[in-house]
Amino acid sequence: MGRKKMAVVYLYPHTALPSADIQRISDEWTKLANDYGDSGSCVMGAGIEFTYNGIRYLLMPRSRWQGSCSWEHDREKIMKELEQVGCSEVCFKWGYMD
Repeated sequence: MGRKKMAVVYLYPHTALPSADIQRISDEWTKLANDYGDSGSCVMGAGIEFTYNGIRYLLMPRSRWQGSCSWEHDREKIMKELEQVGCSEVCFKWGYMD
């Protein structure tokens, strides 16, 4: 029997993040993306999926840019930071071109 798939909680800009550490990481990702500039294709549904305290989350990019390269650029750094604060099963979801 296979592993039961968890429901995913989508973390939108108005959503309270599950911890202060994850809020800090999200803010850092936003700053890095905004500083990078608008680059790449318009993509929807992308983000970093992870498990934290037994709940599966999808942290969506929060930058002002639509170009996917803006926030994909630093995804590995942000994923490592999420792991360092106790997140597991961290992976990047590429989303779909608009």
